[in-house]
Amino acid sequence: SVLSKAIQFQHIPRSESNMKMHTTVLLITSTLLFGMVAPEQILSNDIVTVDCFRGNDSTCSGEAAMRVAFDLCCDCFRWSFMGDVSSTLKTEYTLGDQDFGWVSHITSTDCVAGSKGKADKRADDGCVKQPEGKSYNCKIHSIEHRSETCENVKPICEHGSFPTDAYVPLEGAANPPIEDLQTSSGAHDDHDHADHDDHEDHD
Repeated sequence: SVLSKAIQFQHIPRSESNMKMHTTVLLITSTLLFGMVAPEQILSNDIVTVDCFRGNDSTCSGEAAMRVAFDLCCDCFRWSFMGDVSSTLKTEYTLGDQDFGWVSHITSTDCVAGSKGKADKRADDGCVKQPEGKSYNCKIHSIEHRSETCENVKPICEHGSFPTDAYVPLEGAANPPIEDLQTSSGAHDDHDHADHDDHEDHD
């Protein structure tokens, strides 16, 4: 078996070449015996970037309609998309192993639920059809870990349809400066959000 072969390598003289072979076999054996690497735990000071796809893309294999870089150090995070704005509170995130949930405050610039209410949203390393609101699909694009605590970083707390796009204020609504919506974190900038499916507002 693969395991018995790996054990036999213990008796080979440990030249540099044999050491490399020994390490490789043990890694292969561990993978076969214990499966793939454990899911990545999302931490409260991470940046979780989520790609969202149109509702007819059930495998999330096409081009993302929106990409939101949720900076979890922001007390209030907001993003604009196709003339609409959504926002989410730091206290309403659900952090798991390669699993991320947020509450989208629909057409809200300040993380206060307005007339359109709120919608629970979720993404993991697969392709998740959204449980509430618009029925688009989302998956985690990347997870960026920080060594610093939130008190010692300068998070980016707003952006447009993609992290590189500028946030577009909601027309006809109050748009308080994003810095005024932060209370517990360090200094703040503008950053990434994306959470929509078609060319309509993305709850």
